[in-house]
Amino acid sequence: MITDVSLQYARALFDLANGDEKQKFYETLLVLEEVIINDSEVLKVFEHPLLTPDQKKEIIKNTLDNKVSDTFLNFMYVVIDHHRINELANISSSYKMILDDYLKQKEVFVYSSYPLTKTQLENLSNSLSKHYQKRINIIENVQSFIFHLFKFVFRLKSCIFFFKSAYQNTFNVLSFWFF
Repeated sequence: MITDVSLQYARALFDLANGDEKQKFYETLLVLEEVIINDSEVLKVFEHPLLTPDQKKEIIKNTLDNKVSDTFLNFMYVVIDHHRINELANISSSYKMILDDYLKQKEVFVYSSYPLTKTQLENLSNSLSKHYQKRINIIENVQSFIFHLFKFVFRLKSCIFFFKSAYQNTFNVLSFWFF
């Protein structure tokens, strides 16, 4: 979830990153999110009150040393100093949003009851690219329990379309109702 705090930290990290570091920083955030936030035992260590910030920094330094730039390591020190390690997943999401804007791209999640054809996915991507003036990366998710439904999620907005038939021309409906 994107919060004001996570957005501030993400913006600060993004502004500190050099051109080619911007993508690397996001990938590193994802790894740290997986290792620290998604592993409850590791998170407990970082949230333990008897562990000092210097000890937490030492753990991060030993883990990340020679694997990340000093800029990223110093960023993690600030996160630790301000007791924001539990915000790491939100910082990662915020950073992704900022990075996507920078790269002029968007991720769109498409949920449907049946797999869309390559042509349908290309048409949807082209329509959205034209509309938003950004490159669109479509992530398709087929959920068989959905009955005659097509849903796409764009950032925090979503649109849902119901069809009389699973074979109805999806893109005529989309262009009529959405664009």
